[in-house]
Amino acid sequence: MNMYAKQRSCVLNEDRLSGLPDDILIHILSLLPLKDAPFIHTLNFDQCMFPEHDCDYYLEAGRPDYDERFVHSVRHVLLRSKSPTIHKFCLKFHFRLSYSFWQRTSNSTGIWLYYDFLRSEKRMANEIGTWIQFALNKNLEVLDLSFSEHGTVGPQALYDLPNCVLSCPHLVELRLTHCTINAKKKSKLKSLKTLYLNNVVLMDQSMDYILSGCLMLEELTLQLCYGHIRVVLLNSNLKTLKLDIGWFRQRIHVSCPTLLSLDKSGAVEVLHIANVASIAEVSVNLNLIFDFDVYKDYQGIRTFLQTFTGAKTLKGSFETIIVYKFDADEYWNMVDAPVQCLIHHHLKTVEVAGLVKKKFVIQFLEYLLRHSMVLKKMKIFAKKETSKIFEYEERLLNAPKASASAAVLFY
Repeated sequence: MNMYAKQRSCVLNEDRLSGLPDDILIHILSLLPLKDAPFIHTLNFDQCMFPEHDCDYYLEAGRPDYDERFVHSVRHVLLRSKSPTIHKFCLKFHFRLSYSFWQRTSNSTGIWLYYDFLRSEKRMANEIGTWIQFALNKNLEVLDLSFSEHGTVGPQALYDLPNCVLSCPHLVELRLTHCTINAKKKSKLKSLKTLYLNNVVLMDQSMDYILSGCLMLEELTLQLCYGHIRVVLLNSNLKTLKLDIGWFRQRIHVSCPTLLSLDKSGAVEVLHIANVASIAEVSVNLNLIFDFDVYKDYQGIRTFLQTFTGAKTLKGSFETIIVYKFDADEYWNMVDAPVQCLIHHHLKTVEVAGLVKKKFVIQFLEYLLRHSMVLKKMKIFAKKETSKIFEYEERLLNAPKASASAAVLFY
């Protein structure tokens, strides 16, 4: 071996981790993903002493197949932890062992092994529960749990959230994806400020029980959740509500006097909103299906606008499936009076994106221009592709305006 090769070999075998300061080691370990268990074992955690400082844990299984090595790695990390507190605990796990089973065997063979997988799935749920409880016992502030689903459609979240999560007084942020919540009593999340639920099955009155104990909650996101949904917060600090509603939803009730911003997307048969006079910004993604000479969807838009009497900013994105002919001009001409947020000197900014070149959208924007008394800006975001764009631009620029200072801007 020549001198250069020897020097290169020494450099490759040099242990550069042991000489790093504790703060840097903490940062490296806290950002380490557990996607590749064999790679983790090569780091030799016995030599990496976990300092007694606050830590973040990011645990992620990179494949849908059940991997016992990942489980052993998580156990190894948690057992070696000497941190008195944990700031953030993030777990991304494919909790569906039966999926792994069907990937490995055919329908005609080995069906008896399926029940072994189901029993293993139950043991895995208990194992995950111990991980979560471990983190909660360390004065955890941020909990992020994501149990990805494979091969399922609809409300089939298989992991049941442990009750201890809803009884943690230290949590400031809680993010849950693909799990089931079956709350039986008022939560104790007295420090919680941010709650994010994505594809979560809410059993019975779980939503009411959760929110009743979140008096410090400031931001709530409900994305494609299943079950009975009521957002009723009469004595709270909630400022931002984001609703992404699936087509299966029939009724959602919202009541919150402190709400400042509402972001709604999706379609719902009945969206009952009350006690929201403080809202200043409304964002809505409108999915409209026009039925035969029935103005239910546009009536819903008008009712939606009437609810927010103090709104200063309206952001809209239009997506539609036009089934029958619909004359928006005729509808808006039948409206006896403009909605309150337009005439009570509140609405100042309108932002529109999506299918803005459609006739019914232009007619709706003309209605806003005719009745918005203090409108300052109407911002329209659209791709310039055809000559029709110039036609609708000219139409909106020349439309009658209730506000002399209203400017129509195209992006």
